[in-house]
Amino acid sequence: MFKTGAVVLASIVLAACAPTAPATTAMDVDAKRFETAPGTGAVYVLRGSDSAFLTGLELKLDGAPLAWLGRRDYVRIDSPPGRRRITCGEGDTLYLADVAAGQTLFVEAIIQVGWMTPRCSLVPLDDLNGRERVMMGTRVATPG
Repeated sequence: MFKTGAVVLASIVLAACAPTAPATTAMDVDAKRFETAPGTGAVYVLRGSDSAFLTGLELKLDGAPLAWLGRRDYVRIDSPPGRRRITCGEGDTLYLADVAAGQTLFVEAIIQVGWMTPRCSLVPLDDLNGRERVMMGTRVATPG
């Protein structure tokens, strides 16, 4: 029993150390202006201070790895208009973001502690709450 608990704890601690570097300070400041480039929209996916404080959260965009979010981290996705598939967690919980030019969307990734592995859900946030939460967070780098 002790051995199983130690393995689960070690897995959680290692998951918290997954490699997504913070974005540069300039990128963080720029994202917190909430401006979109002409012809594009922006989707912010953020993680709050949920109870799973040691666990990281993997995000995918249209099936490709995007970022690993720790507590209070966020990622900004600049996108042309259209539908984007955002997933998180081992079960790939799905959120469909319909992006329009000039639009800014906010989505919260929430981790719930499960029996053996954490579960993830993706929940839309209104503009005011989304902006407030991003302002308190740290942007992480994304591929590309």
